[in-house]
Amino acid sequence: TRLSPSAGFGDAVFGLDVALRGGLAAVGAWNQTGGVAVEPRHQGAAYLYRRANGLWTQEARLRPAIHAPEPEADYGLYVALTGEFLLVSH
Repeated sequence: TRLSPSAGFGDAVFGLDVALRGGLAAVGAWNQTGGVAVEPRHQGAAYLYRRANGLWTQEARLRPAIHAPEPEADYGLYVALTGEFLLVSH
């Protein structure tokens, strides 16, 4: 199965880091922008997918605050799933 981000691939570096736990998959996309020309590169995103009945469905797209402290925050460079938590690097 191939997972795809809802915001498209672009130059997002989607899937450089992936975490699997049970029927959940977290995928980092550290170079993704929101598609706005003035938005700095490397803002990043993380995606959460859930597997049910053999199909993976995107449950969430997580992004840093609009005014992240660093313009090249690399949010989503690393992802981890532990217990009921999704951890995303910033």
